[in-house]
Amino acid sequence: MQIFISHSHKDIELARKIYEFLDPFFDPWMWDQDMVPGEIDWDTIEDAIENSDLLVMLATDDGVGNENVWREVDLAREHGTYILPLRGPDTPRPKLGFLSSKTCPKMDPDDLPRTLEFIADTTLRVRETRTNRNYWYLGIGGLIVGYLIGRKKSENRISSSESSKLADGSAED
Repeated sequence: MQIFISHSHKDIELARKIYEFLDPFFDPWMWDQDMVPGEIDWDTIEDAIENSDLLVMLATDDGVGNENVWREVDLAREHGTYILPLRGPDTPRPKLGFLSSKTCPKMDPDDLPRTLEFIADTTLRVRETRTNRNYWYLGIGGLIVGYLIGRKKSENRISSSESSKLADGSAED
């Protein structure tokens, strides 16, 4: 499960700690760790967000004031990527814009393990939700295919009974 970490450069140390925590269990992605020299910045970032199941937004005062962080959040929203905004201890909820109506837990810099645990728990819930949604899609797809096959068989039976009536000469004029 890929997790995109969106942060301002002033929050790089916190972002690295989150990355290091997630790395053994998930597939975290952040520009400072995963960029490849020579790639086009925003194409690479958009691909990473599109392939991510979750975007963790470090919504500190610097993060919510950074236009690149908001651009990443907008890309996540466009691609249907789940967004987890983590509010800085001094970041007021109104600064989160459209995210202010979402659950936005406050990060406690003195209790980073609690924040990391919350991220891991949210990640597992997102994975479970995505897995359940995929099974739902498979179930609906199966029903549609079953319906179409049944309909085709029914059409074939009608066609073969009509052709046998024509062969017998029992078809009405």
